[in-house]
Amino acid sequence: MSRPARATVDVAATIRMPDPLPAAIAKPRQQVQAVLAQSLAETGRDGRAALAWAWALTGTRPSPVTLSLAPGRPPHRNEMLAEADAGPEGSTAGPGVPADYCDQVGEARRILSWLSGVSDDIPLDDEQRGRFIGARDDYARTGAEIRQVRDAAARCLADSGLPDRIEPADAADPWRQDPAWMNAAWQRGVRDLLDWVLGDGLTVPSPASRLACPRSMTSATRSRRPPT
Repeated sequence: MSRPARATVDVAATIRMPDPLPAAIAKPRQQVQAVLAQSLAETGRDGRAALAWAWALTGTRPSPVTLSLAPGRPPHRNEMLAEADAGPEGSTAGPGVPADYCDQVGEARRILSWLSGVSDDIPLDDEQRGRFIGARDDYARTGAEIRQVRDAAARCLADSGLPDRIEPADAADPWRQDPAWMNAAWQRGVRDLLDWVLGDGLTVPSPASRLACPRSMTSATRSRRPPT
C-alpha cells in the first residue's frame, strides 16, 4: 500500500482565519481567534502546533501529525479526528523518548481535538486559559452556560418535595428511596456544585455537608418524605 506524500514543516506565514469557519470546526469564531493567537504566542509559528491551526482552518498547509501534503481545502471532521489519533511522522524526539516530547505533536493533537469538539480541554498552557474563551479559570464553559444549567437544576427542585436536609441514614441508602426523590437529590448536587463554581455558594459541596440532617428536623419537614 502506498503511503501519502509527506512534507516538511514550515508555517512561517501568518495563519488567516476563513469566514465562515469550515464546517468541521465546532467552536465559535471568537473563541477560535482568541485561542489561536495565544497558542501561537506560546508555541511559535514554525512548529506542529501552528501547522495544526493552518491545516484545520485552511487546508493550505501539511497535516500536523502525519505531515501529509496540504489537501488545498479544510479537512473534514473525520479527517481531523484521524489525524489527532495518528502515529507521528518525522518525530524529532530521541530514541526511547515519547513521540509527543519537544516536537509539539501533543499540542497539535490537543488543538485538533478541541477544534473538532471532541474535547473541551483548551489547548493552551496559560494557568487561566479559560479567560481566552470567556470562561471561568480552566472551565471550558462560560459563566452564562454554567448558570443556565444551574438554573435548570433549581427549577427541577422547586416542586420535588425534597427536604432541605436529609437523615444521614437515608443519604447513605439512597437507592431505597422513591425514584423522583433520588432524581431530586442528584439535581440538588448539580445545583450546589455549580453554585460553588459560579461563586454563588461559599461552601464546598459534599454529601456530608449537603445531606446530613440534624435530629431537630421538624415534623413538618419529615412529613414531606415519601412513604417507604
